[in-house]
Amino acid sequence: VLTSTYLGPRKTIYLVEVGKRVLVVGVGKEEMNCLDVITDPGEIEALHQASQQGFPKIFNSIVTKRETVEQEKEAQKIIEESNQLVGDYVEKLKKITKTKKSNDGARDQNK
Repeated sequence: VLTSTYLGPRKTIYLVEVGKRVLVVGVGKEEMNCLDVITDPGEIEALHQASQQGFPKIFNSIVTKRETVEQEKEAQKIIEESNQLVGDYVEKLKKITKTKKSNDGARDQNK
């Protein structure tokens, strides 16, 4: 156990080092849940160093990182959807341009 913090009556969060990973474990009155698994060596080293500063600071960094990852995923989803919409629009413009050129060419031949 790297460190732990008390959240409320019979509710505690532990950082438990197991091999080359750190488990974030929530413990309640009758249950225990793995909330996250940290495998990044740099992050684990930072947790080792930060564990000497106290758990609240470590916990805050984990929550902040998770929020950042979720925001990045949401941003990536929006980018992908936008790219798809733009791609569809570009394809429609190409078809319109081809049709217009074909119609202009047919008019020129009829003259």
